[in-house]
Amino acid sequence: PEAFVGLGAVFAAQKKFTQALEAYQQAEQVAPQDPRVNMERGKCYVRSGQLPEALEDYRKAILKDPANEDAWQGATEILQKSGRQNEAADLWSEGVRKNPQWLGKGSDDHSRSL
Repeated sequence: PEAFVGLGAVFAAQKKFTQALEAYQQAEQVAPQDPRVNMERGKCYVRSGQLPEALEDYRKAILKDPANEDAWQGATEILQKSGRQNEAADLWSEGVRKNPQWLGKGSDDHSRSL
């Protein structure tokens, strides 16, 4: 999937979000269990203002890789931006419970902003 993910990143950098999303879709077809695809597509959705779609991809990345702190953080930030503060706090707390190694390295600072 690296070639498609790379192509998606190039298109996203050029703000060609439709083409970027198509490349990420192809990457997902090649490697459906690779959470990087969901992460990169989620970032693309955020940049193009499609927060519900981004949240869905971040949640998929969490399911595929529960230790992916960036996925938990991305999902939490989208919930915050959507005015869903309690859900954001609950999600981040769940991530920290499942990944206690995050504590003490600054990641728990995010929960203080909730």
